[in-house]
Amino acid sequence: MSTSDDGVYTRFDESLLDDADFCDAGMLNRAIGNLNHLADQVSQNRVKWILGAGVGAYEVDSTLTPGTDSYFSDEGPINMLWRSGPFDLHMRQSGETNRCRVRVHFESEDATHTATLRATLAPLGFAEIGIGDVTGVNTVQSDARAATTPTWFDMANLIYLDREWVRRARESVSSVDTIGGEDVLVTWMRVELVIASSISNASAVAKLSGCELTEYLEP
Repeated sequence: MSTSDDGVYTRFDESLLDDADFCDAGMLNRAIGNLNHLADQVSQNRVKWILGAGVGAYEVDSTLTPGTDSYFSDEGPINMLWRSGPFDLHMRQSGETNRCRVRVHFESEDATHTATLRATLAPLGFAEIGIGDVTGVNTVQSDARAATTPTWFDMANLIYLDREWVRRARESVSSVDTIGGEDVLVTWMRVELVIASSISNASAVAKLSGCELTEYLEP
């Protein structure tokens, strides 16, 4: 994944590259490799969606019936708001996926009453299991926010799939590895991002108009 020769971000003493000091080719290559790695890491957008100006936003229908259309948690009913298309993630040697940052474009449509967002990264078909458990490594919840205009903000923590979630996400599919070759079974992993919401008062409306998920390469 990385264009760094070392394949990772290489840490070294900053004093080795003081102003006006000479450095050998190896040190220079490592510094350039670090820049390449960081550039790669920033560009790994797995989800990048935003509604255009005047289009509106995804919001929870006020007619939803708690207990039927909602997932309950300690914070109250959590309503499904938005679901991404399927995408791939890369694996670490530990058997977990790389860490991911979620960023949302969001408003509560009220200057006082708040809305809370919850983002869950899950194998296809398993998001409903994870959305109710904010303690899992694959789910993160935002602070309660009140805003009358949509703004971008980052969810506080990184999310990922641990080895148990990775096991659920894997499946064997038929593929061909050479032209005209026989079918072979390969392991495939597809995941999705789901955003859910809750509100503190009926005057608030959780409105989502954009979402990004960036995968960070292993340092």
